[in-house]
Amino acid sequence: MNDEYITGLTGWFQGEAHICAENSSLLEVAGTYCIYTQRFTPENSLAFDEIFAQLPSLRSGADEPPCFYGADETAPQFLTWSNEPSGIVVWGKLMPEQWQEWDEAFRRLVDLAALPRFHE
Repeated sequence: MNDEYITGLTGWFQGEAHICAENSSLLEVAGTYCIYTQRFTPENSLAFDEIFAQLPSLRSGADEPPCFYGADETAPQFLTWSNEPSGIVVWGKLMPEQWQEWDEAFRRLVDLAALPRFHE
């Protein structure tokens, strides 16, 4: 992969969180954490797997798509993710305090694991 493909991805999170149209007590979250997964070493990959096991309210089993706060995207509240060339993409609907708790825990654990991130 050439670095020009990811030009412009800097900082922690490229995305948004806004009040959900169907339920004003929930936030609708969507965006990308700028973690350079294409440069993961085998140790980084192991640390990354351990991070998700430590995050609040993991609900998925080993054979299911990863989801937090709800069993899947049909739950009233959920947060899920995927690994993309641009970083870790997250989306979901959850209470503001749940989003804050998850986001803060994720950032802290990524820093502790010293995972590679995009830089300005």
